This record gives sequence, C-alpha cells and structure tokens, in this order.
Amino acid sequence: MSKPRILVAYAKNDKEFTLEQRKRLASFAELLENPYDRPLTDDEKEKLLRNADGAALGRSGKGLTRRLIDSAQRLKVIGLIGSSVRNLEPEYTMDRGITIFNTAPALGLAVAEYTIGLMLAGLRDIPYFVSRMEKEKWPSARRDYFNLSGKTVGLIGFGAVAKHVACMLKGFEVELLVYDPYVQPEVIADAGCRTVDLKTLLSESYVVSLHCGRTKETHHMISDRELELLHDNAVLVNTARGDMIDEEALARKLPERQFIACLNVFDQEPLPEDSPLRNHENCLLTPHGAGKTVDTYRLNSEMLVDDFRRFFQGEMPHNLVSREMLDKVT
Repeated sequence: MSKPRILVAYAKNDKEFTLEQRKRLASFAELLENPYDRPLTDDEKEKLLRNADGAALGRSGKGLTRRLIDSAQRLKVIGLIGSSVRNLEPEYTMDRGITIFNTAPALGLAVAEYTIGLMLAGLRDIPYFVSRMEKEKWPSARRDYFNLSGKTVGLIGFGAVAKHVACMLKGFEVELLVYDPYVQPEVIADAGCRTVDLKTLLSESYVVSLHCGRTKETHHMISDRELELLHDNAVLVNTARGDMIDEEALARKLPERQFIACLNVFDQEPLPEDSPLRNHENCLLTPHGAGKTVDTYRLNSEMLVDDFRRFFQGEMPHNLVSREMLDKVT
C-alpha cells in the first residue's frame, strides 16, 4: 500500500515542527516539503497540494484560501499547529469533507503559566524593579504592590487554559470566580470555582484574567463601563485575544492609574509604535507568544504527527475540530 502524501508547509528551519517529529511523519508518509526559509506563496502551495492527501499547516504554514481548497482534489485531512482555524475557512473545508484537527491542548499549560506570571508581575511590579536595577543600585518602589495569595481572582471564560490557571492558583489559596455562560455551573463548581455574572466578577476580583475565544459576543466585552467596575490596584490580564478589550477605552482609562493592565495580545500585531497603550507605568506589554516554549514546540509536533498517523490508520484524530466547536475557536 502506498504512503499518503502530506504537504508540510512550515519553513524548513521552523523550530515549531521539530526535526525528530518530521522524521516520524516521514516514516509513514511521503512528505511534500516547503524547501524555503519562508512561508509558501499561494501558488507554491497550490502546486504541492495537487498531489497531497494531507496538509500540515498553521503558524508559519499559515492556512488555505477557497481557491487552494478547491484545487486540492485529493486532500482528506488538515492538521494545524496551534489552536486557530480561522485562516482556513473551516466551514467551507468541512463542506468539502476534509477533516481538521489542531494541537490546541499543547498550548494550554504554557499559556496558563504565562498568565500566572503576568498576574505576579502586575501585582508585584517586577518589570519595574528589573529595569531600575540596571540604572540604580537599590530602587525604591514606585507604587504599592500586593500579594496574589488570598486574593479574589476572576476568570472570564473557562476553557482549557482557564482550567489550568484555576488549578495552578489553588496553591495561592485564592477565591476563584468564573464568568462563562457556555459552561455548566456544576463543571465550574467541580473545579473549585464560583459561577458569577460579568459585573460581579469585575467588581469583586482583584485580578481579572481573560480566557475567551474570538466571537461576536466577546468583541470589546471589556470597554468603558466594565473598566469602571475594576477595583483600585486591580490587575487586568489578557493572554486570549486582543479584541476582547476595547483598546481605545483602555487607553483613555490608563492615565487614571486605577488598575494595572498586563497584555500579551492586541487588536493589531505587532503593536504599532504609536499605540496609545504604550508608555504607561501601569500597562505591562509583552509580545503575543505566551505558548511559544521549547516544550510546547515538542508537544505540538508530537500531537500533529500522532493525529496524522491515527487518521491514515482509519482512526479518529484525538484533537478533532468539529463543526460544533467553530463558534468557540478562533
């Protein structure tokens, strides 16, 4: 029986698809590889897709347009590194009978750890002390800072990352509040959290962390009215999607120094140099990439290869993206 042919769209030097797992994939499939140190153009993808039974995409491999999907007559399955499916036209892809899976679970632990790190950085003003130690022998605090232990923490959204965050926070003996209208209250209670509405979460939490997918309902869900509800010295963390926070409203509020914002995602990425979010002492900005660790690259690669193997052995991929999931994934 001939091996299936799989387009590997990642640049040949892409560390997110490890050499070890590339070799594993080649053990049961013929690889149609990107020969360049850059992403493939659509025309280059189209040529390779004509003979492909599967395609490894996502991240530097990017996605597919309808034209490319229509040209890929043999394509049966697409595996995506990461969690995003929106550069793939997933509904149209599924209408063509093509199976989609991703490696979203590999990102959860790394993003959760980064989220905890931002909480601590915001509460304790760690970046300020690091920067000032380079210029002063022994810098003084520029503002009051606080413990995480014993605080009330609010999680907006209760998917995989938020569940990891909740588990990690147990050692800090915090009270956990959750707002997620799509998750049953008993599921939230089983995780040691309390279900509340958004207004209650924002007004009672000393740390607020966003963990929703990008949907019509979550677009600018944190705007002027919601920001007014935050505690003095609260920490607002976003490692989910940038457009959940109305950045114009946030920029207007930051000069009041009521709270600290710790952001890893933005409406426009990279963040423009003239962004009004820059140059506020109570706004900690880090580049989108909370899940980009060596360990995550290894897990992503393993999951990708494992699910390709399952599919071509006639089994269901473990990390299947179903049509019902599309409203919640980004």
